[in-house]
Formats: sequence, structure tokens, C-alpha cells
Amino acid sequence: MCICNKRFSQQQNLKSHLLTHTKEKQFVCDIYNKAFSLQGDLKIHLQIHTEEKPYVCDVYNKRFSERHVLKRHLFIHTKEKQFLCDIYMLCQNDV
Repeated sequence: MCICNKRFSQQQNLKSHLLTHTKEKQFVCDIYNKAFSLQGDLKIHLQIHTEEKPYVCDVYNKRFSERHVLKRHLFIHTKEKQFLCDIYMLCQNDV
């Protein structure tokens, strides 16, 4: 178990996660000299330099370098609104 109480099924995953709690950043981008705790984070960053875009929108065939950016884009198609204004809800309750 980690100090933040996260649990992992594999010890290697715990070891990788523990690096996020330290200031140690051993994986460095040679171009920007930017450092990362996890090798996977450096790999994602390097896609900026290679212009690699492995994540594809099936609707528009638009490509993205990061999965979370594709996920954010997909909300365009679903019209789903994730975030609700709490202030509006308070106003509705007052009526």
C-alpha cells in the first residue's frame, strides 16, 4: 500500500506509482530538458516532437497525440455535458 492509500495488484505498479510522490525525475526529454517521474509520461511527451498521433476519432478521422485529448474531443459527438454549475442548482432550490 502507498502513503496515499492507493492499492496495486502488482508490486511493479506500486514501485512506479511511488515515484510520483518523490521529487526524483529520472526520465528526461533531450530536446526540452524536461524531466518526468515515469517513463510512460516521457514517452507521451516525446510524441510532441515526433508528431505521432496514435489516437483517432472514428467520426472525423481526426488524430490526437494524447488519449485524454481524444476523450475530451469525443464529447463533441455525444453532446454530453459533464459539468454542472452548483450555483444554478442553489438558485433552483430557492425558487
